[in-house]
Amino acid sequence: MIGPLEETAHDRELWRSWDRGHVGQRWYDAPFLWAESYFYRRLLTAVGYFEPGPWRGIDPFEPFKQAELLGEGVDAELRALEDLPAMPAGERARTLLQRALWGRCSCMSSPRRTTSRTPCPPTSSAACGG
Repeated sequence: MIGPLEETAHDRELWRSWDRGHVGQRWYDAPFLWAESYFYRRLLTAVGYFEPGPWRGIDPFEPFKQAELLGEGVDAELRALEDLPAMPAGERARTLLQRALWGRCSCMSSPRRTTSRTPCPPTSSAACGG
């Protein structure tokens, strides 16, 4: 069950305003993006992100994020976007959607997550009917 933030949480009221009835539900029943964001917020509390000490303000996933951002795949994806201005509107929209899904997938199914069985979306325009 999704529990509320601690009474002393500096952003408790803000999260309460975003709640929309999800606190008290099963994690599975909450919208994915909200649940992911709230879980991450709770995780930051667990590692001492908001409290005085050595972990204050330290993102526990920063090394992984930096490694992914510095990888070869990012440069290739950015180069592929250079053609966007010349593309017809429909193709440009499909390409942007595919790249957004690729970016999200790289976060969700990185090599350290070996339990994922969901393949990343294809990046060819043929995958979207184009």
